[in-house]
Amino acid sequence: MKIKQYRAWFYSEKALQEIGDYLVSSKEETDYLYDYENIYEWIEIKKVNSAYSLNISRKHNDWNEIEKEATTLLIKYAELEPGNDLLEKLAIEIGEFIQDEVFLGTIKHLGDDDFEYLVDKRIRE
Repeated sequence: MKIKQYRAWFYSEKALQEIGDYLVSSKEETDYLYDYENIYEWIEIKKVNSAYSLNISRKHNDWNEIEKEATTLLIKYAELEPGNDLLEKLAIEIGEFIQDEVFLGTIKHLGDDDFEYLVDKRIRE
């Protein structure tokens, strides 16, 4: 699977599973996986017969700092890369649910657990 380079991220105290549950609340059949390890927690969501899947992840090692950790939304695909409109639609849905901003842009990996977030667009300014 390839990962779309245009990404979304947001900051929220809501439980990751609560956000995932909101995104799959439709009646469409969906494969849904929540998992975690010592530092990160993540959700994988794929609607049956869809050409893409979603990965939503964030650090969970310090619950007191959770609002300061970005939650990232990645779109994974096998063949045809989904357009940016899909990411914007998802960002709008998440922004409405968390009642806060969602950022669109690119995320540069600086090494280890360090990232630089380059904002191209804000949803719910």
